Amino acid sequence: MRILLKLSWEALMWKFSYWIDNEFLNTLVKKIIAISNEWHEIAIVVWSGNIFRWLWEWAKWMMRNNADMIWMVATIMNSVALHDSFQNQWKESQIFCAKTIDSIGKLFTYEDAVKEMKDWKIVIIWGWTWNPFFTTDTAWILRALELECEYVVKATKVDYLYDKDPKKFDDAKPIKRTTFMEVLEKDLRIMDLTAISLAKENKIKLLIMNIEKLEKLIDFINGDEEIWTIIEN
Repeated sequence: MRILLKLSWEALMWKFSYWIDNEFLNTLVKKIIAISNEWHEIAIVVWSGNIFRWLWEWAKWMMRNNADMIWMVATIMNSVALHDSFQNQWKESQIFCAKTIDSIGKLFTYEDAVKEMKDWKIVIIWGWTWNPFFTTDTAWILRALELECEYVVKATKVDYLYDKDPKKFDDAKPIKRTTFMEVLEKDLRIMDLTAISLAKENKIKLLIMNIEKLEKLIDFINGDEEIWTIIEN
């Protein structure tokens, strides 16, 4: 099976407020390697987010396209950190770039990315689409379509999609199965509208699960649908 995983940058900070939790990252990488070892091809769209995001209130003078460029550059730092963790655990990975930076990775093409996955390397994709006003959500769904992934997974800090923010509302209710149309109608904000429309139009099946339970992705592949949210048409 071919899996495209999008990692929440909030989750990867884990116990920190603005920095990568290296201990948690290494544990997560071990889980990804274990999934790969079950003969599943894995690509990862790298999260964005950096210290600039917390300074936004003090930097409203910046044009949106320039601010987006900073966040896209942040995905470079995060992809290198992820690549480093795979290297430290003796798992080959290959970084692919939306913009050519030869010393960091290859320019993304479908053919090259699929070749690396078929060689059982973890493919790491950074840079969004390298266009402002688009998000990692849009890049994630776009890459899933390009790579013809059977499973598209968003790993976050919560078990399910909820009808409201569970961090703010004690009465938030989990939604275990829904449609992209319902996500749009109820404004559930699981990803941006462009990404939702793209996923809906192309009949993607999307899984939302807790990043801390990523090892249970194998259970989902084997038919267990109890501890996550599934979104489809």
